Amino acid sequence: MIPALNSILLVLLAIIMYQDIKDKEVTLLVLLSLIVTGGLLHFSQQNYWVFLVSLSVNALLIGIVLLFIYLYAKLKMKASLPNVLGMGDILFFLFLGLSFPTASFSILFSVSLLFSLSLSVLIKSKENLVPLAGYQSVFLLLVLVVNHLFEFVNLYSV
Repeated sequence: MIPALNSILLVLLAIIMYQDIKDKEVTLLVLLSLIVTGGLLHFSQQNYWVFLVSLSVNALLIGIVLLFIYLYAKLKMKASLPNVLGMGDILFFLFLGLSFPTASFSILFSVSLLFSLSLSVLIKSKENLVPLAGYQSVFLLLVLVVNHLFEFVNLYSV
């Protein structure tokens, strides 16, 4: 079951990458499928209680990040959260939080954001929109494929 879920996860990440970079939007069904697939993968490789603790800590971390983004948007940019961060991006954050134990999540989340920032600086867009979920999908696809090929680390170990 795990190899099938991994394959589905990679296909869904590729779809998100394509949709977000091309159209600056992602289909809700694809995002929800990604969240469910990632959650099943994490759950199938963890103890029930470890899964719940990881999920709780990850949700707290995502909440803190979203609070900071909200405050920065409101106070500094004088904009609302939906004008700064898309719903697809928030759902992608939730996918990451549900899909990995806290240590892996923290590293993947922060490095994927740095990767996305780097790409957005290198690839200037005429529209001033960053396909964040798309760039994070590129990063995660690279990490998962390289990790699968060379077995660097078990992303689900606690």
